[in-house]
Amino acid sequence: PIMTDSGGFQIFSLARNSGRKSLVDVGEDKIIFRSHIDASTHEFTPEKSIAIQEKLGADMIFALDECIPFESGLAEVENSLRRTHAWAERCVKAHKRKDQMLIGIVQGGRFGKLRKESAQFISSLGFGGYGIGSIFGEPKKESYKIIKNVIDVLPRDKPVHLLGIGAVDDIFAGVEHGVDTFD
Repeated sequence: PIMTDSGGFQIFSLARNSGRKSLVDVGEDKIIFRSHIDASTHEFTPEKSIAIQEKLGADMIFALDECIPFESGLAEVENSLRRTHAWAERCVKAHKRKDQMLIGIVQGGRFGKLRKESAQFISSLGFGGYGIGSIFGEPKKESYKIIKNVIDVLPRDKPVHLLGIGAVDDIFAGVEHGVDTFD
């Protein structure tokens, strides 16, 4: 099976690693980013993310989410979560190819209550599978606790993917908590 990414992490990476001036402006309806190569601007929406992934023909595609640092504060996480949920709804509507599994992404930073709220909301949209985003494995103990709490809310009959994890100990911990696939 082939899996594609929605572009959310890449946008996060551009915002975090662009030096003094951010290359990314995240709005309610779209993301505008500037190329680090030629400063050209590009518009990205949930619908465009789905269209690109459908055209690539992957077996599993991801809903566009806003990926923010795990250590973000409550107000920033609440705003991001609202945006991610609105984008998830738009991705479901834009998804046309039924031969591709659309995976919704649970966010909520380090806040257990927000993670559970996100897992419940994303589960209600009928995705083919679920991703747990913005963990990145640090701090490990806190990350593992969040994974366990989210897994307990998600439907047990659909696969769960842990985004951004690749270290061997994180994979073992994820499997112990019920995660099926990893980046």
